[in-house]
Amino acid sequence: MSVSTPFNGAEYRGLQLVTQCDGQLFVAGTHRNQWFDEDWVDLWRVDLSETFVPSFTEVASRHMSCSSSATGNKRYCAFDAGAGIYVDPDGEILFYGVEHYNDAYPGTTRAVKVREFP
Repeated sequence: MSVSTPFNGAEYRGLQLVTQCDGQLFVAGTHRNQWFDEDWVDLWRVDLSETFVPSFTEVASRHMSCSSSATGNKRYCAFDAGAGIYVDPDGEILFYGVEHYNDAYPGTTRAVKVREFP
């Protein structure tokens, strides 16, 4: 059986499943819009039919800024390099973006910067 999904495009660099406290399943997809140099996260609700065929409904899309005045206007992450999602014990969803280059400490390759988005 074949199922149509909204994830067929090459633009998504990461897809992660997230379960809501009531058991509702979601998929978070992260990508970077190269034309506008913007990082995005999209959220879909996953519903299952009686025969367990999934359907996807987009419920949110959010632009995440990897550079701001708080970072000295330096880009601290790029969703095409990596991104992740975490639900903390209070139920808050946190997104993480990974820096594209390993230059956290000039002259070394010992660390990678990560940016957190509450």
